[in-house]
Amino acid sequence: MIVLHYWPMLARASGLFRMCAESGTQWRHDTTKVKEMAVLLQPKDQDNGSSTNDTNLAPPIIVDESTGIVLSQSIPSHIYLGNKFGFNKNIPYPELALQYMHDLNDLHDEMKAAFLKSESTCSLHSLKDYLLGQRYQRHLEAIDRQIKGPYYFGDMPTYVDFMAASYFEMCEGRWLNPLAEAKHLKCDTIAEHAPKLRGVLKGIRGLESASTLESIPTVMANRILTSEQIAAWDN
Repeated sequence: MIVLHYWPMLARASGLFRMCAESGTQWRHDTTKVKEMAVLLQPKDQDNGSSTNDTNLAPPIIVDESTGIVLSQSIPSHIYLGNKFGFNKNIPYPELALQYMHDLNDLHDEMKAAFLKSESTCSLHSLKDYLLGQRYQRHLEAIDRQIKGPYYFGDMPTYVDFMAASYFEMCEGRWLNPLAEAKHLKCDTIAEHAPKLRGVLKGIRGLESASTLESIPTVMANRILTSEQIAAWDN
């Protein structure tokens, strides 16, 4: 049994859920709140009451009941399950996969930082400048050059492909899709600047096993751009 502690959404744990489903592994999504996770995952020492497992800072958090291992954070979690379930067979060098995963993480973090800067000024100027700027475009183009196709390392999906789905659940669910629906983004920026990446996302989301995830929202409603924020795009 794999227990995945995460918010009641796919988001940055999407690839973890998808790897469990695709591998046919028994798994459970525990939506215990983050503050309660700390209590759950930090058993107290019988003698002095101190925590004996205080290394996990935030979800997603994996508990592998077959080995007793507990680990957190998106990149190591995807690598762990990917290796466990065999989604690593066509990766020539793990270090290369790690680079690609950090590149995905960096793109998400830059988009999030632009949004947070915009949010602090009650506008979307920073996010708009980022999404319409050269940095975002070049980042996507560089990611696209990494992909051999139809997946990152060829014909079979790896944990890098599953992690791409995780990060773009966030990027698209929170920002890109609402802005595209409001006609503020004139095109699918991923398809335009990274068509192979769009193919990876389509492939992972189209796996037959993905049908078991239909009851889990991509992103919680309170994480998505509001209509007021979207209206501030041109202000």
